Amino acid sequence: MDYQILPVNLVKPSPMNPRKTIDEAAIAELAENIKAQGLIQPITVRPVAFDDRVENGVVVTTPKLYEIVCGERRYRAFSKLNESNPDGSFSKIPAIVRTMNDAEAFDAMITENLQRQDVDPIEEAFAFAQLIKTGKTAEEIAVRFGKSIRFVQDRVKLNSLIPELMVALKDDKMSIAAAMIISKLNEKDQQQFYKTYSQHYQCYTKSNAENFIASLFMTIDKAAWHKKEDEDFTGGCNYKCSECQFNTNNHGCLFYEMNGEGSGRCTNRAKFSDKTLAYIRQLLISREDEFVKKDNPLVKGKTVIANHEPGSYVSADTKELYVKICDLLKAMNLEVVDPFKCFNGCCGYDDDDERLQQKIDNGEVYHYLTIFDYSGVNIQDRYGYVNKKDLSVNCDENGLPMKVKNIIGTIEQEEKMLNNSIAVAGGKAINEYKTKIDSETPLQEFEIEMLLAILLKGNYDLTHKFNLPGYGDDEQIVKFVQTNKKSANYIIRSYICSQMSNTPTNYLLRDYLEQFGNRWLPDEYNKAIEGVKKKHEKAKARATTELAKLGYDIHGKKLKNDDVPKDIIEQHASMKAKHPDSVILFRVGDFYETYGDDAKILSKILGITLTHRKAPKGTEMTLCGFPHHALDTYLPKLIRGGQRVAICDDKR
Repeated sequence: MDYQILPVNLVKPSPMNPRKTIDEAAIAELAENIKAQGLIQPITVRPVAFDDRVENGVVVTTPKLYEIVCGERRYRAFSKLNESNPDGSFSKIPAIVRTMNDAEAFDAMITENLQRQDVDPIEEAFAFAQLIKTGKTAEEIAVRFGKSIRFVQDRVKLNSLIPELMVALKDDKMSIAAAMIISKLNEKDQQQFYKTYSQHYQCYTKSNAENFIASLFMTIDKAAWHKKEDEDFTGGCNYKCSECQFNTNNHGCLFYEMNGEGSGRCTNRAKFSDKTLAYIRQLLISREDEFVKKDNPLVKGKTVIANHEPGSYVSADTKELYVKICDLLKAMNLEVVDPFKCFNGCCGYDDDDERLQQKIDNGEVYHYLTIFDYSGVNIQDRYGYVNKKDLSVNCDENGLPMKVKNIIGTIEQEEKMLNNSIAVAGGKAINEYKTKIDSETPLQEFEIEMLLAILLKGNYDLTHKFNLPGYGDDEQIVKFVQTNKKSANYIIRSYICSQMSNTPTNYLLRDYLEQFGNRWLPDEYNKAIEGVKKKHEKAKARATTELAKLGYDIHGKKLKNDDVPKDIIEQHASMKAKHPDSVILFRVGDFYETYGDDAKILSKILGITLTHRKAPKGTEMTLCGFPHHALDTYLPKLIRGGQRVAICDDKR
């Protein structure tokens, strides 16, 4: 080994260097550090070309060209400084000169690259593969670089990635975990994976890779019957998976991704699909009574089937199974909905959570059974939040929305309780101001009737005397009245007043309250009952407004659909004039809506159906919209579609 100062123009990079990725920004930063501090660590080179010359009759051989073994980044940074400093201050570079053959140089290059902290997985895979070509074993490489044998084997397998996925991995568009899974597939399946997920914004994630593998190899642990803890289910193929010849766990497989963990993988797609379909049929039949039938309202207490159409990335076999499931649901005459369109999100509370039960009782959530989601069969019992404006969910047996029915029921109950409320308010007012009542005025006839009713209500002596049920001491009361006639008026009226705070007695005497109150305490009595009436009217007005928003009147009759408000049309035209190159979105309640040509643009880009609604002066307005919670999903799609978007919140 020899330390020398070499001219930069006599040094060149090695074509054997396994490192192919150079970050030019990092090179520029390194050059600035070298300029400020000097080259702290010399590069390592080997001579690769020589000149012969004669000195004193002796042939002397000297190197005329050097090849970099270690330190290409430092060399590039130094060369950049040499180009920008013509004074020659960086024309020579410190170097350790070593004599090495190609094999020794390549081994040193690989060692340096693999010891970097930022080593690229593809370069690492290439380096491991090259070491194996030189005769090294995976065990030797693992020990040398402090890795596991499986790590080395998996990294070498990355060399099997198709070029498109290698680029995705290098550009951080594909996770290393996903790459290690997909690299073990053949080229045809890798191309299918790339084609499938390149259509979805290059979502080359571990989760998508696992789902893709599962769709190829049919993981038994993810099968519908296995998830429902029915491992011994034999329908569709007449075999338990644990005893089936098509289960990889029962005959071994060199491809460990095929073997998998747990219960293994099924290698017969036709039998796997038949068994899945048989299990779904059995499940639906066992619960058939609880499901909503085709074209029937979503009655409270029932369960509706929810299906997603399969994503474009799933296999053709999975799509075929989806069609068979749809045919089964149709044959059983079951109603099927898309939960993302029917409900306003999924409720995450557990079944035994009292908060879930409260939401069920209040009609806030509705029970649905998922059969198929975007990636395949996924049977799950769930609860979806009912859209506030969707009155088709949670109806009674006559199709009347439960929300409407509950509001009407509340109003009817208020009507029934109105007289009672008036009686309570009037009675409390009379009792509170009873000292104002004149005790000298003779009893009125109605007062005597009131007294008799009170006595009959709870005096045993009186009821016994007249053979009526109750209790009291008739002789003592009669004797007291006979000997205290002067106090009778005061005692009777005071007693009547005191009973007004007793609810049962108050209800009994409410037909007399108006006479009694207006006779003795007209101001106080009427003020109290007017307060109750005003409160009732306000509650009724609020309920009427709420029902109108839902499209119903106070009697449960459906109102005529609202037209597009004139002020929104005018505001849309005004904003369009200010922003002619933008799509105008209006927040209307729980939805974002747009109109006219903007609606057609929204429909085309997002794939949402256009609707039509009446506008002022008998015209018809084209409309398109989506729930407010979907804004974060749809807004990026509109922008990627080349649209500018202006959003207006409707504060009404």
